Amino acid sequence: MSQSNDTTPPASPEIPEIDGSLGIQDSPICILDILYPGVKESANPVSEILLIFAAALVAARLNLRLRIQKRKLLYSDKFMVAACVSGIITAGFAPAFASLDAFDPKVHTTLEGYSGGAEDLRLILMLLFASNFPFYTTFYLCKAALLAVYLQAFPDFMVKRRIFLWLTIWFVAISYVVTLLVIFCTCLPIDRHWDLSPNRTCSARTYVVTFNIGWGLSFMGDLSVFILPWLIVPAMNVKRTLRFGIYFTFLVGSINMAVSLVRFVMIWKAGEDSTISLSTIILWSALDVNIGLVIACLPSLRPYFGSMDKPGDPGRE
Repeated sequence: MSQSNDTTPPASPEIPEIDGSLGIQDSPICILDILYPGVKESANPVSEILLIFAAALVAARLNLRLRIQKRKLLYSDKFMVAACVSGIITAGFAPAFASLDAFDPKVHTTLEGYSGGAEDLRLILMLLFASNFPFYTTFYLCKAALLAVYLQAFPDFMVKRRIFLWLTIWFVAISYVVTLLVIFCTCLPIDRHWDLSPNRTCSARTYVVTFNIGWGLSFMGDLSVFILPWLIVPAMNVKRTLRFGIYFTFLVGSINMAVSLVRFVMIWKAGEDSTISLSTIILWSALDVNIGLVIACLPSLRPYFGSMDKPGDPGRE
C-alpha cells in the first residue's frame, strides 16, 4: 500500500498536490476516515443531542453530590466529568472544519469535491491531527469512569473477579498509552502529517496501522468493560428498578459496540466505494464516541433507582 506519485490529473485545479502527495485515490482506506475520526462526532444533530444529554447527566450528578449531599466526588465522578469535558473539546473542532468546508456534503471520502486551496487543506490536516487526542481521550476516560464504578461495586471477597477487574484496568491504561504513541511515532517528524509534498507526506500504510491499532485496542477495551458486570450482577440482590437500570445500561453498551463495528466496516468500505460521502463516516464516528460518553454518565443516575449498597456506606455510593 505504497504512496502514489503518478501523473494522474488532480481532482480539483485548486489543489494540484492532493492526489499525488496524499495518495488518496490509491489508498484502500481514506486518510481522513481512519487517522482523524475525532472531528466527526459534532457534524450531525444526533451526536450533539447525545453530548448535551451527557452534559446534563454530569450536571445533575454534580448537583446531587456537591450541593445536596455535600460530599466529595468519587473517582468515577471525576472521570465522568473529565470525559464530558474532553468530548466537548472534541466537538469544539467542528466550527473550524465547517468554516473550511470540510463538512460539505459534496466532499467524498476521497476528498473529491473539495473546493479549497492547498493552504486550507494543510490547515485541515493540522486540526485533524490535533483532534485525535481529545477523541481517543474521551473514549478511554469513559472506560475509566465505568471501571471506577466497578471498583466500588465489586466486593472485596470476590478475589478472582477483582483480579480480572484490575487486569482490565491495566489493559485499558496501556492501550491508551500505546494508541497515543502510535499516533505520535508512526510518522516522524510530526509535521509530515500535514505536509503536502510528495517526498515528505506520510505514506498510506501509516494511516492503516494507526487505525487498526487505535480501533482494535479501543474495541477490546469496550468488550472487556462490557463483560465485567455480568460476573456479579446475576448474583446481586438489588431492587427491581436498579436491576432494570443496569440491564438498560448493558443494552446501550451493546448498541455502542454495534455502532463501533459499523464504523469499522464503513471506513474499510469507503476505500473501495468513492461514492460514500465523508458525512456518512462522520455520522458513525460521532455515534460511536458520544454513545460511549452517555454510557459512562448513566451510572450517575443510580441514586434515583436506589442504592445497591448497604445504608450508611457512603464510600460506595
